[in-house]
Formats: sequence, structure tokens, C-alpha cells
Amino acid sequence: MKRKLLLNVMTGVLAAGSATFVHAIDGTPKLDLTVEANITAGTCSASVLDGAAETGTIAFGDVYVSEVFAKSKVKPFKLRFSNCAGLKDKTATVTLAPASGVGCAGGSSNNAEFSNASTATTKAQKTGVEVWTTNTPDGTGSVLLHCFNKNAQTVDLSGASATTPVDFDLSARMVPVTGYGLSSLSAGDFFSPTTFTITYQ
Repeated sequence: MKRKLLLNVMTGVLAAGSATFVHAIDGTPKLDLTVEANITAGTCSASVLDGAAETGTIAFGDVYVSEVFAKSKVKPFKLRFSNCAGLKDKTATVTLAPASGVGCAGGSSNNAEFSNASTATTKAQKTGVEVWTTNTPDGTGSVLLHCFNKNAQTVDLSGASATTPVDFDLSARMVPVTGYGLSSLSAGDFFSPTTFTITYQ
């Protein structure tokens, strides 16, 4: 990817520049080159890790209704930033949002929990998922990533390089939708598609 970017930059530089050949008195060609180019900010490669494995899905496996009500079912994961280069301020801003066409939990779709978008016949009712900025939800320094009031988080990438990755710890926790008790929860399929948006500075 970096090679492709470099190739595109080089192509842009040569295409944007102008070259004029001027013949010196001794017949040796002389090359004058004027270059105009827009230099873009650097970037990293970002991936989601479940343990040591890269993944696109954080799978809880079987979850009991009682675990949802107790908010005791937690799945740690992380965002890994690697192959970083050219970052001026050495930071990234991370925002998590529901996938296009999916609302947040709650009657007005404005809760902090991400909703159950499953289309299965048997769907878990009044169940949502929270995402926190540490591997232990609601712990010291942990911030809840709000589904509706999207609160972007800044990640320090000062230790990242082309060869040294930086991990941003996160955790997902199964919870009842705010305002609902144990009797409102039901067993069934749960699926909550989300999208990370990452901006580098």
C-alpha cells in the first residue's frame, strides 16, 4: 500500500512538473525541473484484533439472559495501528457508529447502546451492546463510546512506526437496553454491525 501511494505521488509529481532541456555550449544536455505537488498527511494500517487474530467480527458465543441483565458478559478486543508513517501530530481520532441503515438502541434510537439489528426469526429482545475504551468496561479511565452522541476518542500514536504497532484496547459488553428489566429480555440471535471511522493527524 505504501508502495502504491509512493508510486502515485511520484506519478503526480512528474505529471505536475515541467521539464525543459537546455543544451550547453559543449553539447551536454542540461535538465531543469520544476515540480509542483500536494503533500498529503501520513497514515497507518488499522485492524481489529480478537486476541492475536485479525477479525471483522467480535463473537461472544453463547450468552445467558442472566449475564445480559447482570452486565457480566464482556469481550475484550483492540484496534491495532501498524505501518505508520508521516503522521504530523502522531495521533488518530476514532469514532464508532452503527452501520448505515442501523439505528441505536431505545425507543427513539438515541441510546448509548448499539442495537440488535438481527433479522433472525428468534431475535434477542431489549438487548444491546456497549463498547468501552479499555479492556474492562466502566473501569478507571474507561470511556463509553456512545452510539447516538458519537464521542470521538484520540489515540496517541507517538510510539508507532513502520515497524512498531500501537494497540488501542477496547471491550464490548452485552447489556439490557436502558430502562428495561430482566422480564423484558428474551433469548435469541444478536447482531450489531458497526463501523470505525479513523482520522489521522
